[in-house]
Amino acid sequence: MSTGHSTDATKAQEVAPPATEGSDEKKGFLQRYAYPVMIVLGVLCAGGASYLVQDWGNIFGHNSAVSAGPGPKNVKVVYIDSGKIMSDVIQQITAGAGTLSHRQAAEVGTAVGQTIQDVARVYAAKGDLVLSQNVLAAPASNNLTAMTETEVIGRVNAILAGKGHA
Repeated sequence: MSTGHSTDATKAQEVAPPATEGSDEKKGFLQRYAYPVMIVLGVLCAGGASYLVQDWGNIFGHNSAVSAGPGPKNVKVVYIDSGKIMSDVIQQITAGAGTLSHRQAAEVGTAVGQTIQDVARVYAAKGDLVLSQNVLAAPASNNLTAMTETEVIGRVNAILAGKGHA
């Protein structure tokens, strides 16, 4: 039994041609390029399916933007230049008070940050979008910096007056 098996294996080796460099020329197009063709077709099919899914409403006459759920339609954008406020507070403190202890500086920093956040929360509660940095230009009516700075300076002066400064 085992001798018949070994002769079959020998015959199989004799029948199969040895791999040579010219054997690629005998293969058909699909045998040589099946894997890259499958990848390209897969990407194209996935892209087409994605396009159809995203634009399904437009293809069949339904505009998805019109049927969108509830949300803000017109949002007023206001901004507070927190960097300007902080620099003005630092300039005022260093010009008038001289030096501060670490505790006083921490209290002032906390007051400045919390005041800016409090003002932003008030406007956000009304439905406005409040930006703080990197605003290059906006209408003057949307600039809350001066009003916020007035509140910040008032709180800082109260802190400094309580500590014997100002």
